[in-house]
Amino acid sequence: MKLDQLFELVYHKKHYLGVEMLDIDDFKHINDSYGHSTGDDALVLIGKCLNEIANEHIYTARYGGDEFVILFDDLPDDVILDVNEKLKGSMAKGIAGASLPIFTVSQGVFAKVPKQESRPWDFTSTADAALYVTKRNGKNNLLLVHSPKELKNTTANSYIANASGSGNEE
Repeated sequence: MKLDQLFELVYHKKHYLGVEMLDIDDFKHINDSYGHSTGDDALVLIGKCLNEIANEHIYTARYGGDEFVILFDDLPDDVILDVNEKLKGSMAKGIAGASLPIFTVSQGVFAKVPKQESRPWDFTSTADAALYVTKRNGKNNLLLVHSPKELKNTTANSYIANASGSGNEE
């Protein structure tokens, strides 16, 4: 399902919508140090792990480059966080099983019930901004916000899921 379609559906049903942007930390380092085929393998692994969490309430897609989007239809914050914890665990197992270099991801989520004036890009741009706050504050984390104002005040709820390895080099 496309974001525009899901957005219209959740708006009319007054469902809670979570939009997550997920990005591989230091992806250029993976490509430069291990080669583009290893970078491609990392992308394929993330795609497989995202397919494992997809269901009738969770939609996943590659957004571009090393960035992915996850859409959560009518799921509360605690479920969104639980799904992401499972995703990180699945990725850690997949990295070890595929003998890939250890890498981490940063995630930003914007979640709320869309209002009449809301647009899909409001959700993606706020989730993307939360992603970059996460990257600036150490990477390998997830930041979930309910308002763009939370990004300005840095009062947002954050959830740290420590995957094995560091991944904090820039």
